[in-house]
Amino acid sequence: MEQSQCKEGLSFDRSETLCEKDSRQAYFDLLNSHLYWLFPEFVRNLQSQSPHAREMSRTAVLEYKDTSQCEQMVFKGSKELQYYLERSASDKTRPPQQRLFLLEDLSLNSIEVLGSQLRIPPSFFGAHWADPTTPTFNYRNPFCRYSKDGFIIRYPSTQPLHISAPPGQQNTIYRFNSNVNRHVHSYDPKGPIIDQPKSYHALSFWTSDVREDGSWD
Repeated sequence: MEQSQCKEGLSFDRSETLCEKDSRQAYFDLLNSHLYWLFPEFVRNLQSQSPHAREMSRTAVLEYKDTSQCEQMVFKGSKELQYYLERSASDKTRPPQQRLFLLEDLSLNSIEVLGSQLRIPPSFFGAHWADPTTPTFNYRNPFCRYSKDGFIIRYPSTQPLHISAPPGQQNTIYRFNSNVNRHVHSYDPKGPIIDQPKSYHALSFWTSDVREDGSWD
């Protein structure tokens, strides 16, 4: 199968993806063409993901039936997620849906499925990837007037951490095993600062807004 090409000669072999749909291919092409100059490290991360890394994300949906009822579903992988979305789109007898999708980590397969099915701007995922402590993080104040359809909130978290390495091999910064650029910052117990290991994360929100039939995602 042909490879998707992007600028600077970077390419990605899609032969190992779980579901090769035209909409997903088109969305991946959008990621390549629109985000390479804005978020080059994010694009390179997507293209370097192993088959295992492409399925590391965890995804769930909350369906709001009315003001007092909500059903939840946790997907086992991107294939199950895509089946759910395609079935929902083809069922014309279902009432307008009000759904909140939850995505943890930025695995390629989940990004392609959600992005292509829900028409999410590729920049939404690109802005979430960078380390929230670095100047490259595209942070927007959620309380500014232009954050109606999306925002990003940065927040710190303390992390219980046990380092099983000789003192001479220990470090003060450790990277999470994930598809987003996140780190744990620890302190030298003999140094001037005494604190628990800390990491910085981001909560990103995007909405389709309310459609004419009352549905939203």
